[in-house]
Formats: sequence, C-alpha cells, structure tokens
Amino acid sequence: MGLILSLDYETKSTLDLTEVGAYRYAKAAEIMCAAYAIYEENTFKPEMVKCWRAWKGEPMPEDLHAALHNADVKKCAWNAQFERLITNYCAGLQMEVPLEEWYCTAARARASAYPGKLDLCAKALAIPQKKDMAGAKVMKKLASGEPGTEEEFERMMEYCAQDVVVEATIGMVIRDLTEEEWIDYWTCEAMNDRGIPVDIELARAAQRYAAAEAAEIARELAEVTNGEITSAKQFARVKKWLAARVPELVEELADEEGKFSLDRSTRTAIFEGDRELPAAVEELLHLIDDAGRASTTKYAAIENRTDEDGRLRGAYLFNGAGQTGRFSAMGFQPHNLVRDKLENGNAVIELVLAGAPAEQVMELAKQNMLTTLARMLRPTIVAENGKVLVWADYSSVEARALPWLADSPAATPLLRLFAKNEDVYKHAASGIYGVPVEKVDKEQRQMGKIAILALGYQGGKNAFRKMARAYGLKIDDDTAEDIKTKWRLANPWAKTFWRDLESAAIAAARHPGKVETAGRIKYLMHGDMLYALLPCGRLIAYPEARVEVVEGKFGPQAKLTALKASMHPKKGETDWPRVALYGGLLAENATQGFCASLLRAAVRQLDDAGWPVVMHTHDEVLVEVEDDEVDDAKAALQQAMLTNRWPDLPLAAEPQHGYSYDK
Repeated sequence: MGLILSLDYETKSTLDLTEVGAYRYAKAAEIMCAAYAIYEENTFKPEMVKCWRAWKGEPMPEDLHAALHNADVKKCAWNAQFERLITNYCAGLQMEVPLEEWYCTAARARASAYPGKLDLCAKALAIPQKKDMAGAKVMKKLASGEPGTEEEFERMMEYCAQDVVVEATIGMVIRDLTEEEWIDYWTCEAMNDRGIPVDIELARAAQRYAAAEAAEIARELAEVTNGEITSAKQFARVKKWLAARVPELVEELADEEGKFSLDRSTRTAIFEGDRELPAAVEELLHLIDDAGRASTTKYAAIENRTDEDGRLRGAYLFNGAGQTGRFSAMGFQPHNLVRDKLENGNAVIELVLAGAPAEQVMELAKQNMLTTLARMLRPTIVAENGKVLVWADYSSVEARALPWLADSPAATPLLRLFAKNEDVYKHAASGIYGVPVEKVDKEQRQMGKIAILALGYQGGKNAFRKMARAYGLKIDDDTAEDIKTKWRLANPWAKTFWRDLESAAIAAARHPGKVETAGRIKYLMHGDMLYALLPCGRLIAYPEARVEVVEGKFGPQAKLTALKASMHPKKGETDWPRVALYGGLLAENATQGFCASLLRAAVRQLDDAGWPVVMHTHDEVLVEVEDDEVDDAKAALQQAMLTNRWPDLPLAAEPQHGYSYDK
C-alpha cells in the first residue's frame, strides 16, 4: 500500500492541443484549475476530491504541493504525459517531478484492452461514475481563452473534479501494470521527451504541393465513383453513394446521435472485420483512408509539433494498440512511413526546397506527387549536426515468430529456412506456383511475400487482396482464392495452430482458473477477463469474454467473443460491441504482442546501455549518435535486438546508418 495522487488540470492557451501536441502546448499554457485526491491505494472515494481554483489567483494548495514534491507518492492521471508536462512547465514548482513518479491510468486501461478515452472506458466498464460531457463544452470554451463568467468557471471546476472521480475509480477496477511494463512506459516517455530530429524546412516546403496531392486523390475517387465523389470531405455524397450500395453498412455507421461517421476508428473496424464488401466500396474506403493520411498532412503535423530546437516530441503512445501492447502514434505517424527509396532523392529534395513546379518534381522523381511526397517522409528525419542516425529492423519478424509460437514439428522446415537467412518469400512462391525456388521471378516472389503477411492469420481472399493493395497490386477474387488455398496446403501447421488456439481459449473461458495451452501460448480465465500469456510473460487481455453456442455450417458450434475497445455502441444501444475470437485473430494478437515485447526489450536494453532511442516502428529501432560512435551503435543494436532467452527463435536484424533516415 502507498499514497496516490490522482490529478487533473484544466488549462488555456492560444495554441490548439490537438494540432501542436502536449509538448508545445504545455510551454504556452496556463493552469485555470486543478482537481486532485490524495489517498491510500484502493481506498478512493469521490468525497476525497479537492479543488484548486487557479483562475482566482489562489496559490497551489499545500497538500498538492507537498504530494508533488514527495517521491513516495505515485502521481496518477489519465494520459499522464499531459499532467506531467503541465506540472513541469506551468505549476511554478521550480523543479521537475521525475518521470518515474508518474503513472498513466489510460495506459493501464489500454493494456486491459479497454478504450483509451476516459468517457468510453467508463462506459465499457459500466461503472456508475460518468464523465461530465455537458461540462466539457464549457471547458472547451474557456480553454480557448474566451472570457467566462464565474458560473462558467465553477462549472468547469465541477467537470474537472468529475474527471478525477472517474479516473480514480477506473484505477481501482483495472489491473495494474507489472514493474517491467512501467519501466517500458517510462522508457517510451523518455523517448518522447528526447524527440525525433527533423528537417523542418523540408516539411514546410513539402506542404506547398498539397494541391497536387489532393488532385490525384480526387481523380482516383472520381474514377471509382464515376465522378460522383471528388473529395474525401464530401460526407453527404459519400453517405449517399454508400447507401445505394451497402445500406446496412451506412445504418451501422451512425453514432449514438444518429450522425453518419467514417472516422479513422470506424474505418479500422471495417478493415479488420470479415464483412464482404463490393470491390468499388472497398476501394472508396481505402481512398478515404489514404486521403486522411495524405503525406502533406504528415508534413503539417511535423511542422506543428516540432519545437524550436528542431525536434518533434510526443509521437508515441504506449500500449496504443491495447489488444497487443504495440505502440501507436499521435499526430505525425512514424509507423506509416513508406520504406521505398525515392529515385534521384537528393535532387528531388533540392527541387522541393526551391519550390519548383509540381510537374518538374514529378518528372525528376519519375513518380506521381502522392508517391513522391510519401517517399520523402523518411528523409525528413535527419540527425543533428555532427551526429548520425543508426537503425535496424527485425527482418520478417512476424513471419518468424508465428511458426515459432506454433511450436509444431511441421513448422520446423520453415524455421530452418529463417535460421539460414534464406529467402522465405521465394520459398512461399515456390509452393504457390509449383516452380523451383531458383526459378521464382520477381512478381512471384512479391506474391509469396504478400501471402506470408496476409494469410498467416487465417486471412482469406479479402485479406490477401487488401494486403496486395497496400503493395500497389490489384488482385482479382479468383487469383486471391487460389493463392490462399495453395499457401494453406503448403503450411499445414498454421491451420492446426489456429484451431488449437481457438480450442484452448474456449476451454479456458469455460473453466475459469484452469490453464489451457496451444503451442507456446497459454490461456486463463480470471473473473470476466480471458488472458493469453505470452512466452515473454506479458498478458494479452480479452475483456468480458464468453462462450456462446451458435448455428454453424455443420450444426451447433461454440463461439468465443469479447468486448472490442475500438468499436462503440450504436445509437440507442447500451451493450458494448463484441468481436469473435477465432483462431486466426488469436494467432495475430499473440504474434504481434510477442513481437511488441521483443521490441520493448530491445529498446529497454539500449536505453540501459546508454544508447537512447529517438524513434521506432513495429519492427525497427533508431538511435542518434556521434559520428565516431556508428560502429559501436550498430553492434549495440544487433546485440539488443538479437539477444533473447530462446535460442531456437531465428531472429535477424541488419543495422544501417545515415545522416537522414533513408534506406
């Protein structure tokens, strides 16, 4: 047991938090009020909440001041990064509260696969305390710097106090993170503090080509919809077009107020689902997704979120992908950077910096503007003067981890290929096309790569087509179905693993307290939470898991479902949406979760060894070092990424270096 400080600030600033991020915002913000509670762990009651009315000129309360200075008090907040930065920059403490004293309740919620937004998490947990949504409107008005009445400020104070009530209540309900998980959280926050070094002038120059990029997206939208839609922002037209083709989807996309929504989380839920969609509808949704992630939008995020020292801070969200524990990103999306190198890259960048016409830039790049700008994003990340970037990525890490987790003799030949660093994509293509490995051509190899990435998690023809699209290829249904069938025949261990995972998870859900095993994954039901225990010791959570008997193709069958954090209840519904936990999804969660742990361990080891990480992706780690440290940094990267407790897990990572992050 120990003392906890639950804290929430309300602030105002001329800057927009959603645009500039917490780091730049905090440096320009002013505290309007704070609500807080100081209590022994697991003893919180709503009446413990106290208020600091800073807008009245009140000094910080003595007990809050003392708690912030006391290293033995755990400072807890929802999205604690914000409270930490506001405390350090705006509270007038004349000191920084050490990072290791901050604990994020939202990160805990995501680790248990609950929503990362406070109001949605409270709804999903069905706790009696609710976020004050009406008070939120008053808070947003005052946060923008608009003048307010005393009544409005007091209303904001009530809103702030209720946030503490909800956050602290959730903190008593969900599981705490392990010591190692908290170390990983602090390591992530230290990386956010360190920031990503960027070329801000290139980011500004690239935005001048937004019109050319938007025109290309408009042309593609018009082509798919026969001219009915020419912009992703034409919401009424999009709704009408979809309603004529998939009316049931439009009905499902209505929010609690009946408003049609195709936001990012909604699109993700559609893409992750198993719904059969007409090809044109699927293409439209992907184009809207592309428009939302336009490269010029990324460049704008780089400019908006970069500090005066040329470093972009706060790009990473710990446990952002709650089901697997992978990191997600905020604002600038480092996980989505195109890896393909830009032809005539240096010369193209010089043209862009000089403001050359779009036609001239595209002619030199030999690509359209969409592709050119996308391939310029990695070179926008540059080392500070006198320093070098060193990076390495796990080679095909999920393709290696999946058969290893299956722990099947049938998967041994594939693992041996990885151990010998042979081209597994060619071997996959050989099995698909029935040709010798040495005869596999470039196009067939690409299909082999897509098959491994798309089909290992029980994906069907739609999954294959979606993955092919991500690589710029359009595959028809018959071809996708044929490749799927041949890949499964060549990899029987995968089908067995999917079946065993689903059987083990169902058995565990039916027999709480009993451990069930499939491959190297263990399942345990505790309360209403189903846990998957990974070989690394980390847990994947499935809230409110339950088994139902439904009619299937071959009669009654067991179906395992759980709450899905990324989905929200439809209008008029109170039950939280659920997702079916079939074998392929369980395999994907386990594999991605395990690979996330490999990355976490590598980042942690590098940090401990004095090689501070400045950014990473799902499978790649990047450090910034002095010119004369490149060789040592490469050796440290390989040691951190390849050292693990499982000698039969065939990992590979080849370090590279450069002044810009460009392969």
